[in-house]
Amino acid sequence: MKTNIKLLLIFITVYNTLSIVSTNSDCGTPVECYTKSINTLNQARDEYRANSEKFQQQIQEISNSYNAKLIEVKTQSEQNTIAKVNEARAKLEQDNTNLRNELVNLINVLRAEKNDLQNQVNGIMKSGGSYQVDDCGTNNIANPRTGGLNCPGGYNAHLVGRIKCPEGRNCGGNQYECLK
Repeated sequence: MKTNIKLLLIFITVYNTLSIVSTNSDCGTPVECYTKSINTLNQARDEYRANSEKFQQQIQEISNSYNAKLIEVKTQSEQNTIAKVNEARAKLEQDNTNLRNELVNLINVLRAEKNDLQNQVNGIMKSGGSYQVDDCGTNNIANPRTGGLNCPGGYNAHLVGRIKCPEGRNCGGNQYECLK
């Protein structure tokens, strides 16, 4: 009975802590926040790569066009066209540099926010979650922090309780708490 009360108190404490972290962010749980940060970082990196390749291709096309025109320069209007191409090329190069710098800054901000969030979660979360392993394997309950029957890195499993499982057979379950 004391073990069940103790486990209930631990569960309530962990739940309240997760609720506080989730309430202070725009996602449901710390795991969702972390996942959302990683997805945003990956999306920014993919956009940077896609735009970088696109601008490099445009610059190459303009450069090829420019080189072809140099051979045939005969009139003032062609020289004016070349000047416009050069201006467009310089603008594209500057836009590409600006975009690259903005994306690098965004990636750095996202990394800092991810690290800050992880530090907040780790600082608040003295518990690495809990899970239950059923002897018969039918009523296992995964750790919400890992999605499995294990502890996150840096945490150790501690047996905190034993229950009789509802299968109707002589099955029980061990309950584990992940602590630092």
